[in-house]
Amino acid sequence: MVLAAVLWLGACARSHETTVHGDRTALYEWRTLTTDVPIGVRVPSVISSGEAALRARGYTITRTEATEDRGVVAGEPGGGGDRVVIRAWVIADATRVGVTIEPWGGEDTARAVLDDVLRRIGL
Repeated sequence: MVLAAVLWLGACARSHETTVHGDRTALYEWRTLTTDVPIGVRVPSVISSGEAALRARGYTITRTEATEDRGVVAGEPGGGGDRVVIRAWVIADATRVGVTIEPWGGEDTARAVLDDVLRRIGL
């Protein structure tokens, strides 16, 4: 049990910058890949694009909530597997978008989903 916790913490503790959707910078940290988009990109638009991206990848949507300030959409693959949670929230000068792969993280999946979301919102 302790070994599993140590391995999980080690896998999740990686933190580094990476590039998504062309030249946009993103940060992968604690199972989540985040990037900032221009403040003119509304949270409901991000969540709607996230839902479309998840459906296109074969996920069943299990949660969707959005206001002008924050939102979330979550999906699970039909045959079992990792749950994907996309969040968006307004910060001082941008809208922040995060993609979390649950329960163990997965940077490659997060990057693919985030790329699709950014493409769908026109960035």
